[in-house]
Amino acid sequence: MPSPSLAEVDLSAVPRMKRARNRSPASLARVKEWTRANPERKAEADRRWAEENRERKNAAWRAYGERNRETRNAAALEYYYRTRDIRAQKAKEWRAANKSRVRGHGAARRARERNALPAWADHAVIAEFYERAADISRVTGCPHHVDHIVPLAGRTVCGLHVEHNLQILPARENHSKRNRFNE
Repeated sequence: MPSPSLAEVDLSAVPRMKRARNRSPASLARVKEWTRANPERKAEADRRWAEENRERKNAAWRAYGERNRETRNAAALEYYYRTRDIRAQKAKEWRAANKSRVRGHGAARRARERNALPAWADHAVIAEFYERAADISRVTGCPHHVDHIVPLAGRTVCGLHVEHNLQILPARENHSKRNRFNE
């Protein structure tokens, strides 16, 4: 039985990458040359394909993420540490260029704390939390923060600036928690 011609084969059932792997080097060179000569048409074709195959593309990315979770996490962590000084420098430059916004954020934070500080709060115990966090940071060499368990300005709930709502956390954990309340 003779092989069907290319025009008779339904290529939609064959994944694009498999079709590309089975092409001859001459065919691949022609495709590469056409892509270089027609970047707008290639971009439009890619956009259209992605739009028509959104679910398939998303499923492929999810599967890739699952297969490569550890590698991607390691790469992200490596990038974080490699660029830490650069990001710190950029943040410092931004704060210097936007002093009024920085002051505004600080004032808003102090106002939230003031408004969240009831008359019955034990100021000495609150101050002790901050002193303990500084001591732990000094002893361990790892920065620690005083965290509000229930955020002062959360989306669903607002906590108070009282001793029962404070905890000492490593800075990294506190930053990852952000403004969330975890029950």
